[in-house]
Amino acid sequence: VELWLAEEARALADGYRGLRITGNVTFVRADEWPLFMEYEELVNKTFQGRRIVTLCTYWLEQCGSAEMLEVLQRHNGALDRPDEGWQILTQS
Repeated sequence: VELWLAEEARALADGYRGLRITGNVTFVRADEWPLFMEYEELVNKTFQGRRIVTLCTYWLEQCGSAEMLEVLQRHNGALDRPDEGWQILTQS
């Protein structure tokens, strides 16, 4: 997480308005899932109020409904495409 904060500081110092991060998390194995969810929770809490926007990609074939609920609990929202159209999922 400290790496991302340093990158944000560097981007702002270089004249950018903030930092955009995208991550593909398909590398996470089932036995690593709980630790990775701890990381995601820390990232979400740390980035609040900062000039950082993130987009995480999860592979639905690796995630069941319980895992997707954990992901939604640790993010501000999600995009899903259950058919031909996209929908935005948020916590109520």
